[in-house]
Amino acid sequence: MSVFMWNRFYINQVLDFYRDLLGFEVTQYYGGNAVFLSAGGYHHHIGLYTWQTKKR
Repeated sequence: MSVFMWNRFYINQVLDFYRDLLGFEVTQYYGGNAVFLSAGGYHHHIGLYTWQTKKR
């Protein structure tokens, strides 16, 4: 499952939810643009990321 956010600010809020409330563990950070989470030591179940887009 991937969760896409328009703004990097939201990664921290969404990370707080999945990590602190649901108990997922961070498996890897990818700069300030993505973080991967898992349960039970699996590689990753959830990817949280931002995607740079051009304004229209």
